[in-house]
Amino acid sequence: MIIVLVIIALFGGMLAFGVIEGQTERILKQASGEVKKAALQANRLAVLYRRDHYLSFRPDGITVSDRALSRNQLQGNGVEFRSFPFDPSIKVQLKNPFEPTGIRTENYFWRFRASGLSDPLSVRLEKERSHVDLDFHVLTARATEKAHFE
Repeated sequence: MIIVLVIIALFGGMLAFGVIEGQTERILKQASGEVKKAALQANRLAVLYRRDHYLSFRPDGITVSDRALSRNQLQGNGVEFRSFPFDPSIKVQLKNPFEPTGIRTENYFWRFRASGLSDPLSVRLEKERSHVDLDFHVLTARATEKAHFE
């Protein structure tokens, strides 16, 4: 009887661990999807309206607009913008291949030009010991994704 209870407890613990890990993976995948969707939308809007668009990173998500302003400034000026929220527990790191040091996330505006080009950028989304790396193509704004989940 004790052996059966030990086996049940063992499987129950493994199941609970799998649910917790699956939750981290799901949160990171959702956030990476939001970043990719926002980049494609900013690129398409820039080409469509023939006006530069900017993607700004915040702790709780991303904002796409046609001006390089913070979210508070956008709300005050009546500028049209779109938000893509994600879990605030995710740590976002940005890297430009031409800059040896990392980029601050709070005040960085990723520029999408009317010509269809964008600034080169790599985005890393981290939660606990798992992460997703997104490398964006400057012409298409499509991402190459590399994920590591623990």
